[in-house]
Amino acid sequence: MHRIDDPTAVPTLPAPRPQGTPGYFTGGSPGSGGFLATVVRYEFMNAVQEEIGGVVEAAALVLDKTNNGQLLAALRKMLRFKLFQDTTFYVSTTGNDANDGLTPGTAFATGQAAWNAATSIDLNGHNLTIQFANGTYTQPVSCAGIPLGMGAGNGILLLGNVAQQNLVTINVTNANCIGAVRGAAVTVRGMTLQATGTTTDYIGQGNALCADGATSYIAFDHITFGACGNAHLLSYGGTISSGPNPFTIAGSAPSHLSAEIGGVSVIADAAVTITGNPNFSQAFVSVFNGNAYVHGTAFAGTATGVRYNVQANGVLNTSGSGDTFLPGNAAGIVGTGGQYV
Repeated sequence: MHRIDDPTAVPTLPAPRPQGTPGYFTGGSPGSGGFLATVVRYEFMNAVQEEIGGVVEAAALVLDKTNNGQLLAALRKMLRFKLFQDTTFYVSTTGNDANDGLTPGTAFATGQAAWNAATSIDLNGHNLTIQFANGTYTQPVSCAGIPLGMGAGNGILLLGNVAQQNLVTINVTNANCIGAVRGAAVTVRGMTLQATGTTTDYIGQGNALCADGATSYIAFDHITFGACGNAHLLSYGGTISSGPNPFTIAGSAPSHLSAEIGGVSVIADAAVTITGNPNFSQAFVSVFNGNAYVHGTAFAGTATGVRYNVQANGVLNTSGSGDTFLPGNAAGIVGTGGQYV
């Protein structure tokens, strides 16, 4: 959208002539006894230009002659739109969070901006994919709340590069790569995750994936877990699940999987590749008053550290797979009220 820039244009808006009789456009009727086609005069064109341009500028967008999608972008910013088909938002390291994210050329710069945009629309029962272009992203993504129109039959996917997970990396400092809070539910696929920081009772950081609070949920597959300051997977009241999907562990962390304070973590029927002999200084699986399910899973590769540490009425269910089932080179620990089954 742009204002007329022809050499014949004037720099200030001219006053319109007095209002005439309202009517409609016509192409005219040539020939004897006919009538002329409607003349489009400056007052009308200025009104159209200012009505549309005013909406774009009210949405804090700068008029751009090369962008014919600005009216739609402005309405999307100011109104809640319904999706009528599955839709993709795009994220790129060369993007801009002021963009609409609807095309690769108008991508957001951060996954957070894409999530925020998702919460401003009505999914209307459709799926939304947040597609990350190849690159390294240093901003965390906090998925908070339940977007309007999301139910059991649809969801939101954060998607990188499934075939080459190393080409899409989220690497954050003193933060979680991707978190789900206040009932958010997301699927994460096709990226490498690594984070610094230490989780305490008051702040959660240093986790690749963190589901915080009841009903918050993260599903994942085709992920490479790099070094983390706390855990690759932390369920703190929420739920994290791999399902029967492959993933890779390539970096050390205090724990690979940690289920705390009612949290539930599930690695079921997955194929897990471990590279670089990572160390888990607390335990490969840590359970503190939570529930972890690790069964039917094949681990290829080695790791060092305690295999499991189950405390404070926590339960680690391996479906009877035995004490040496989990990666590590030191025996597991079961504390007061804990169960390893």
